[in-house]
Amino acid sequence: MLPKVNSKWLCSVSADIAQDHDLPVGDQVRVRNTATGQIALYTIGAIDELDGDGTIRMTSSGRKRLGSTASFCGEFVEELIHASDSNTLILAPHGGRIERGSDTLAENIRAAWPGQTPPSSWICRGWANSSFSAGAYDPWHVSSTDINRRSFPGLDAISDLEFERVVSVHGHGGPGGACGFSRKLNRKCNFIAFTVRSV
Repeated sequence: MLPKVNSKWLCSVSADIAQDHDLPVGDQVRVRNTATGQIALYTIGAIDELDGDGTIRMTSSGRKRLGSTASFCGEFVEELIHASDSNTLILAPHGGRIERGSDTLAENIRAAWPGQTPPSSWICRGWANSSFSAGAYDPWHVSSTDINRRSFPGLDAISDLEFERVVSVHGHGGPGGACGFSRKLNRKCNFIAFTVRSV
C-alpha cells in the first residue's frame, strides 16, 4: 500500500469521491484547480473516511503542481499499438514533455526492430504550454512503480499478456535517459543508461 499523502505526487480523496468513481488506493486521478483551470495527475495515497464530501487533500508541494497564477494549457494522452502475434513490448510512460525524447526513442526502437513482426508499444505523452514554469513533468509525471493499470485502459488491455521481452524507456535529469529490459511487466528491471539528444 502507498503511504498516505507524503509527497507531491500523492493525494487523498474523500470516501464519496472514491465510491462514486470506483477509485481504490493506487489509482491515478486528474485533479483540476477550478480557480486557474490547471490540471495535474496524482496517485491516490489514501481514502479519507473522515473528510467531508468532495474533498481532495495533498501536500503544499502537491498543490504547487496545480499552480496558483500561471496559465496551463496541456493534455495527457495514452497510445497503445498492439499486434496479437507480437512477443516484444516497448513502454514509454513519460513521453511528450514529461521526460523529453522518451516517446520518440520508443517509436524509433519500434520502427527499427528487426524481424517481420514489430513490437507492441504503450506510450503516454503529456504537454504543458510555455507559460507553466514547471513544464509537463510536474503536472503529468507518475512514478513508474505507482502506475496502476486500472487508470490506463491501454495498459490494462495488455497487462495480462505474456511478452518475451519488455523494453521500458525513461528519461532522467537533463539530456539523458534510461532503458530497461524485462521479461514480464511486473518484474523490476536493471537499467542501462544512454544519451537522448534534445531536439
